[in-house]
Amino acid sequence: EDSEEAAQDAFIRAFRALASFRQEAKFSTWLYRIAVNVSLTKARQSRLDVTSIDATMDDEDSAPLQIPDRALKPDEHIEQSQFQEQVRTMIAGLPPKYSAVITMYHIQSLSYDEIAETLDLPIGTVKAHLFRARNALKKLVMNVMDPD
Repeated sequence: EDSEEAAQDAFIRAFRALASFRQEAKFSTWLYRIAVNVSLTKARQSRLDVTSIDATMDDEDSAPLQIPDRALKPDEHIEQSQFQEQVRTMIAGLPPKYSAVITMYHIQSLSYDEIAETLDLPIGTVKAHLFRARNALKKLVMNVMDPD
């Protein structure tokens, strides 16, 4: 559950920062770095103070034990749902050969070999389609973020 939340947060951050993506590194490397940073931030935030169950709660000065709520807040849930829907719409708006490859690679987590076999394409073509799909998706996202 925590890992799914971190992954979703990473995609939200990546979506918001897509305009700052430079072609100096692979898109997957850039996205991976965002995911690592989000995971580290979440790990720092979720560190809990360890309290002994033997500690007495009779002391009137002691505060009740606080248990953090890790569920998404309603506004975060709505934002996440809207983001996921926008991404699905943008992917669906890509040419079929690109939407298929980007869906298989990033959503279904298939390897280049598996995609090539499924679509009956050479691996080089799969990689080229994925590269072009990412660039097309980036342009769509940038148009949504800055329509001017």
